[in-house]
Amino acid sequence: MNEHLASQAQRPYRGSHGFTLIEVMIVVAIIGILAAIAYPAYGKFVREARRSDAHLSLLAASQAMERCRSTSFSYLGCAVPATSSEDHYTLALSTQTANTFTLTATAKGIQAVDTSKLSSVDRINYCRLSNYC
Repeated sequence: MNEHLASQAQRPYRGSHGFTLIEVMIVVAIIGILAAIAYPAYGKFVREARRSDAHLSLLAASQAMERCRSTSFSYLGCAVPATSSEDHYTLALSTQTANTFTLTATAKGIQAVDTSKLSSVDRINYCRLSNYC
């Protein structure tokens, strides 16, 4: 029996199988740092991608206005949907005359925090036969 204990003492240390607590904590800290950097950037790209909802809805609404004008020869009495197709923007029809109209898409909900490029993206005016729009 003494020989068995002596042979175990002479064997080289193989190391443990697994991770120590400090190694796991370091990995968790690295993942946390990467997530803290990546998540805000991801949110920014999602907001920018949702702007296409405004563009698509404004184009669809302007096509609907043109179809209405082609049948009634006037923009008066024509209507557009109240919200965009993905419900991130509210559509408004203003300055509606027989020959002109203005469509405006305004961000709402979680998209409302997206204020960059508001004048060129969220407020797109479409006017027909008018020099002052």
